[in-house]
Amino acid sequence: MAENIRAAIAGSTTDARAMLIARTEMIGALNHGHIIQGRELEAEGMMVLKYWVNSGDTKVRPVHREMAAPGKSPVNGADGLFNVDGTMVPYPGHFSLEAAQRANCRCTVFTDISAIGDDTLEPELEPEFEE
Repeated sequence: MAENIRAAIAGSTTDARAMLIARTEMIGALNHGHIIQGRELEAEGMMVLKYWVNSGDTKVRPVHREMAAPGKSPVNGADGLFNVDGTMVPYPGHFSLEAAQRANCRCTVFTDISAIGDDTLEPELEPEFEE
């Protein structure tokens, strides 16, 4: 993908910039796929809870670290929104995020599902977070 980007904008970008663009667009596409899957599960009668998950290393942005803090409440529904420093988005890497919150982001969405009718919103599987 990076090679295609570099070829499409030949002469105006470096290999590193082409890789940054490819990585950024791929994580957005991956996370959008999670949303589509969540919508399909909701249509089948499942309740969807979403968690923001970061890579847990020193490169994680402070805002993204806070989004995935242990004990952070999930977002309800496949189309539920996360508040990322004042911008409401359905997933990490969303195109409406400013570049400072989107470029090279490696965060993803952890989706927890349960059958409608459960009387609890507690996830069955708690994602593991590293400090």
